Amino acid sequence: MRLILFLLFIIIASNNSFSQKWVDCCWEKSASGLEYKIENPGEGKKLQRGDSINIRWIWYDCETGEVLENSLELMGIHKWAVGSGVFIIGFEEGLKKLKRGGSAYLKIPPKIAFGKKGLNGRTTFCYYIVVFSE
Repeated sequence: MRLILFLLFIIIASNNSFSQKWVDCCWEKSASGLEYKIENPGEGKKLQRGDSINIRWIWYDCETGEVLENSLELMGIHKWAVGSGVFIIGFEEGLKKLKRGGSAYLKIPPKIAFGKKGLNGRTTFCYYIVVFSE
């Protein structure tokens, strides 16, 4: 099962070129400044604080498209609780826009990420996230 989920994620991620998905239309913006594009909303009810989920993400450099972190390379499949404080505020906000089986692109501004100074010289954080159905 883990192998199937891993292969599915790689196929999805590789079929979504950085330039096409990050530059084109249809971005929405929340009051906090989070920009997001829902690729697949998923099924069922939207995720809420306390929901236990399996999630994968790819963190990109917003300007170059370089992959900075790929959760599949860091860990196996783990359950995360939405709202547990493990993720930055903007990431949590983006998760709550999805349902199980959903995927989205997020552009997270400094005020809901790591602050004005950013992290490692980066201030805006770009992620592709997938929430697996259980």
